[in-house]
Amino acid sequence: MKRLAGSYENKIDSKGRVSVPKPFRSYFDAQGSDLIYIFPSFQQPAIEGCGEGHLDRLQDRIDGLDMYSETQADFALLTIGQALPLSFDPEGRVTLPRDMREAIGLTDSAMFVGQGDRFLIWEPSAGQAARDAAINRIRTNGATLPQRSSS
Repeated sequence: MKRLAGSYENKIDSKGRVSVPKPFRSYFDAQGSDLIYIFPSFQQPAIEGCGEGHLDRLQDRIDGLDMYSETQADFALLTIGQALPLSFDPEGRVTLPRDMREAIGLTDSAMFVGQGDRFLIWEPSAGQAARDAAINRIRTNGATLPQRSSS
């Protein structure tokens, strides 16, 4: 699998364990990793998840900001500083920390939404509301994607 794509809803057990969707596990397996990183999204009421590659790109972008600037410190604190490594158990589950679950209202199920080289974990109704809002913004603004130049 080349990218994290699609939406999946999985149950959360009483210990906070949730099965990472099989296509997502296949993505990380293809990268030779049984580890993901999660951190609270600073843009949305969701948990962001990624692998080493995305975390490396984040670090690179943060390192490109002015050293010791407030912006650099803020991005480092909100991403790298909160990133928690999680390993898959033999059933392909991870345990989501209680504080992260409570912060976004996760109780009995979680919606995983692929974003290319990262993914979001939503409380399902909040994820659906975010999707609906995105559709409305795209339609209202008439947003389009730029043409790629042929190389």
